[in-house]
Amino acid sequence: MNDLLIIKKYAQSVAEVMEHDELQICLKDVKILKDIFVEQPKLIEILKTRLVSKQQKTLLIQDVVNELHFSEMWEKLFLLLIHHLRFHQIVNILKELESEIYYKQNTLIVSLKLAHKQDKSTTDKIIAYLEGIYKKDVIAEIEYDPELLGGFYAESETMIVDGSLKNNLKIFVTKKQPKQV
Repeated sequence: MNDLLIIKKYAQSVAEVMEHDELQICLKDVKILKDIFVEQPKLIEILKTRLVSKQQKTLLIQDVVNELHFSEMWEKLFLLLIHHLRFHQIVNILKELESEIYYKQNTLIVSLKLAHKQDKSTTDKIIAYLEGIYKKDVIAEIEYDPELLGGFYAESETMIVDGSLKNNLKIFVTKKQPKQV
């Protein structure tokens, strides 16, 4: 629980210092950093270990953030995380920051599970349906789950929309059950 609050605080703090026109640029930085740390988990291990000197970590961080638009801010954040022994949470912080930025832009990231690959038209209709429910623009992170049989299952931080065939069958069976007297 404590880690979740800390992750949220770091992400909110970074998002708060951004001007509205800087949000998209920051989002690009976040995506680059997420890719780096997800593809190179050993880098996180190096930056969180006490076996590497602070000077070496600083040089490594500077190499990582050198080409980013907000390089100075990232360097300070990373050094702060290292100092407080929280660098292992960097990917979670970046994901939360991404959500915060999208929230400021009235956009929501939704995990969308489909039974199988759909054509673009069908996927667009599902996303439009979700936008009507969430009252926000939706960015769908699509996964395939054959256990759904059909339909979709969408999940955000705040709401689940279960439009799966399995769920619809459960509802149908429940409605068809005779009432107990």
